[in-house]
Order: sequence, then C-alpha cells, then structure tokens
Amino acid sequence: MAVAAIIVALVVGVLAGYGVGSTALQPVTETVTREVTKTVEAMMTTTVTMMEEPMMMETIPSVVVPNQAVESDTITVKTVYLDKPGYVVIHIVTLEGKPGMVVGRSELLQEGVHQDVRISLQNYQGRGELYAMLHYDDGDGVYSFPGPDKPVVKNNAIVQTLFKITNEMPSIAVSDQEIKNGLVVIDGLFLDKPGFVAIHLVTEEGKPGPVIGNSGLLVGQNIRVLIRVEGYEGQEELIAMLHYDNGDGVYEFPGPDGPVKLDDKVVLAKFKISGM
Repeated sequence: MAVAAIIVALVVGVLAGYGVGSTALQPVTETVTREVTKTVEAMMTTTVTMMEEPMMMETIPSVVVPNQAVESDTITVKTVYLDKPGYVVIHIVTLEGKPGMVVGRSELLQEGVHQDVRISLQNYQGRGELYAMLHYDDGDGVYSFPGPDKPVVKNNAIVQTLFKITNEMPSIAVSDQEIKNGLVVIDGLFLDKPGFVAIHLVTEEGKPGPVIGNSGLLVGQNIRVLIRVEGYEGQEELIAMLHYDNGDGVYEFPGPDGPVKLDDKVVLAKFKISGM
C-alpha cells in the first residue's frame, strides 16, 4: 500500500509539472506518459530487488536441511543459526516417529550463522527419514549426549527438522525391538526393483537361518514396514534380509527369490529382540 501511494503521488507530481491540474486536465502527451512509465518501472524494479535480497536470519536458533542423497556417507546441512555454541546432531526416526539414536553430528559450531555444514553418518542405511536437531554445548567444547549437551528448546519445542534420504540403492535398517502381537517393524528399506524383506532366524554360526516371516511385494523407499513372524521364541536376535522377486509376485525362498546383493554382499540387518 505504501509503494502504491508513493507511485500515485509521483504520477500526480509529474502530471502537475506538465500543467495538469486537479480541476482542468490538459491533454497528456506521449512524452509525459513515457516519463511516468519509466519512473514507475524504476521504482518497481527497486522494490522487487529489495524484496528479493536474502533476509537476515532471526535471532531464534534454527536449522534447514533439504532432502538429499547421502554421498560418501555424508549429508549437507544447508543453514544453521545458533545463539550460543552447539552442534547439529542427526538422529534416526523411531518406530513412534520421534528422534532416536544419534547417527552423526557436526563439529562444535560457534554462535552465529553457518552454511553448508557437512556431517558424516553411520548406521543410517535404509532409513528414509532422519532428524537434524540442535544441541547446545555445555561449555567444555566436547560433545556429550546423552549427557549435558542437551537439545535446544525454544518456545517449548525442540529445534529440529525432518528430512528425507533419497539414495536409490538397496538398503535396510532395523532397530532392536520388542516383538508385539507377533509383529516385527522394519525402520526403513529401499528396493530398486520389486522384492521382499524376510525375517530369518540366526544359526549358531551367526548366519541367516530359516525364514519365519516375510513382507508383501515392495519396491522403492518403504518406512516402518510391519512383518508377522512365528517361531522366534528363544531367539536373542533375528536377521532382516532383502530378496528380489523373480517376476511372479510370490515370495519363494528357498527358491528363485534370492537375496539382494550389493558388492557381492547380501543386504541384511541384524537386530536384537528385547522383552523376551
């Protein structure tokens, strides 16, 4: 509204300069019109430029992480603002959709704005989502969590953001868990073509044994996949393994639906059973 008022005033002023009054308007020549148009365009250009200039970050701690592929086990945090020294910490997403185990963190960041912060990850494979959370340093310059370097809380909420991992290679992630109602929950997996995830018993040698449950046909990124299992009593851990479908849409193993391999290694994840 302020810009519009200025423009109207300018137009009236220019017209008045050419003898155009409020009670008796004289014909406006093409020259006058051109001058007014050029002046208005100049003002609009200035206005747009001012609006497009990057706004300074607020003084409230914040973190921005785009969806991205993990490269060399590393992600990039686009922008961070901390009002005192701290860290960006990467947490897994629990089965309840909340921040869980830490799988990576930044170096100590000083107060201020930081851009393109690189963070190395571990044990993230197969997880389609991760949390980036701010933690304050307690003053000793050493990351300690669980411990004194607690999450940053502003306006009664933890300062964090959820972002997606977009890698497109077979992978799987499973957390240690209590089996409830005969169901195992897979945190996340990626299949580059149709297949299944199967739950195997673990042999005395620590290798995959008989299958005690499998998913329906899956492809792409899948999060929190439920699998019904039977015959796991007495087991301390199980193995979740990816299998490719042979094309008929029916899980057949032992048989044609062999395990998925990456660099000649079977794509699997061991996990412990709690509450047994």
